[in-house]
Amino acid sequence: MEAQDEEEAKEYLANLKISLDFVVEEIKSNINFENEIQLFQLLRLISPETNAIHPNRYRQSLVQIGLHICPDQKEVPMLVAELFYRMQTISNPILRAIYFHHELIRIHPFADGNGRVTRIAKNWMLMYDLYPPIFINDAAQKKEYITTLSNSFKELLYQPKNWNIYTEQFFEQELDRLLLNATLLYDSIYLIGINRKNKIINQQ
Repeated sequence: MEAQDEEEAKEYLANLKISLDFVVEEIKSNINFENEIQLFQLLRLISPETNAIHPNRYRQSLVQIGLHICPDQKEVPMLVAELFYRMQTISNPILRAIYFHHELIRIHPFADGNGRVTRIAKNWMLMYDLYPPIFINDAAQKKEYITTLSNSFKELLYQPKNWNIYTEQFFEQELDRLLLNATLLYDSIYLIGINRKNKIINQQ
């Protein structure tokens, strides 16, 4: 849904496959997402054109997403380091993943590709702990997602240490998407089991 044309969509999908293959291999090697080096690894895979602008560096200019003016580029390294430090204090893997998603988008550390990197990192954390990935299913969900994040960032600008209703809404929406995907996954596994059982019965 981020691509501007069919050619760009094909490139996005190709990079997405490469990134997911990398994440799966890391999980199989018992490696979870937990440091900045991995963040740059994901950027190089999912958005190589962005990494080419500032190789292995955070953005060098001020950016704005919607009405939200992201933190000054000089603050980005410190904010990202603080984010990874705070993540260590969150024991619940679901809350940790959603919190990381919210905060990395708010910081917006890269010139481009922030959404793609963030979603891959979040789902790496979830899948490592055997949860299904969270993803946006349609344009309506994407609009809701963007609006909720924008409102949350606006409130946090004035009251940075206060949990606001929009931040709460974002967490609830992400949890709803997780529950939906868990149900779909269960249904798929159940159907596979039924088909295998029927195949065995028919062979007897």
